[in-house]
Amino acid sequence: MAIDVADRGPALGSARDSGLGYASGDGFAFMYWATFPADYTLPPGAAPAGSDRWWLSFYYSLEMLTTLGLGDIRPNPTWLKVLSACDTLIGFSLITASITWIILIFPALRRMRTLARKASTLSDAEERTRVSVVSAGMHVVLAGLAEEVIRLRVDLVHFPLLFYFYAQDSRASLPPSLFCLMRFAKEGAEAGRDDLVRLAATGLSIALNDLAELIGDRLDCDDRSPEVVFQTFAELHTV
Repeated sequence: MAIDVADRGPALGSARDSGLGYASGDGFAFMYWATFPADYTLPPGAAPAGSDRWWLSFYYSLEMLTTLGLGDIRPNPTWLKVLSACDTLIGFSLITASITWIILIFPALRRMRTLARKASTLSDAEERTRVSVVSAGMHVVLAGLAEEVIRLRVDLVHFPLLFYFYAQDSRASLPPSLFCLMRFAKEGAEAGRDDLVRLAATGLSIALNDLAELIGDRLDCDDRSPEVVFQTFAELHTV
């Protein structure tokens, strides 16, 4: 089953915050509606009745929540003024959280895409040149990959929505690249390899195991081995 959220991932997060904002606006509107319009100063000639009372209460709630404060409707009692200020504070917090979330998730997504492309590029280069990625002297590359896998795990902890981002370009897709990384780790840790290569490859293997544990927990996998977990993860992103 493919989950195509390549371009809609940030929208999903924004939709979540928008939903919270709507729920807050609706809740405050009911509180305003209880005393509307008696405890408010309305524009000259306004005399809402029936359903208009609710819609104007809802409008006032959204006006406070979005921090517009147009001033066409003003509360009179002190407790209503305090309630309106709390409504505005919640709205400001939601707007700030939404913007912050969008700003922070794109660097995390870029890091994930970069790791995927790096792994697939190394695999392609290895195939074309017949030079092994785990050759002597490549420990620096393997250690760098291990560091990026560790960083990826941290990003997935803080931004769980990254699990469901789908890349149309397979070279930028995380699931296939994980198998390349597993192969690098396995071949690099073989007996007879350069000591530094074996050290870096073992570090990469440990980082992949930790990542598999996290993904397996999120996907509710009974078997938490990297092979099984990453295969399940790949199937989730299959077109």
